[in-house]
Amino acid sequence: MESILFLLQSPAFIAFATGLGLKGIEKSGELISEGAVTWFSNLFIKNGEPKNNFQRYLDAPDNEANQNMMQAIIENSIEDNPESKQYLEEFFTTFSENKLIIKDSKNVNTGNVNTGGGDFSIGDTYGK
Repeated sequence: MESILFLLQSPAFIAFATGLGLKGIEKSGELISEGAVTWFSNLFIKNGEPKNNFQRYLDAPDNEANQNMMQAIIENSIEDNPESKQYLEEFFTTFSENKLIIKDSKNVNTGNVNTGGGDFSIGDTYGK
């Protein structure tokens, strides 16, 4: 199995985790099966809010201690319930292939921006 740390460092996974922490399950699970989102949420969400360890990761996803803590929680979960490994593999498949797609938003740039030294803004009233 691939390194869990690789997954935890993936920008696409961090975006998913942040979305889950801020918006809740129903807004974040569009790319992942309901079972995988439920498994992840049971580990890291309580009463609709991120658990302390998950919040620390969301606050600093590049922090090695936070990544190691998340890795330990995930590994313990799989050790306790080996069937959960399928959900972790689903996360690897989805986020290592960077299937994260932003859609239906006019305030997102998905390409390169070269203004030739001029101003650039996204959105209707950016910077006003």
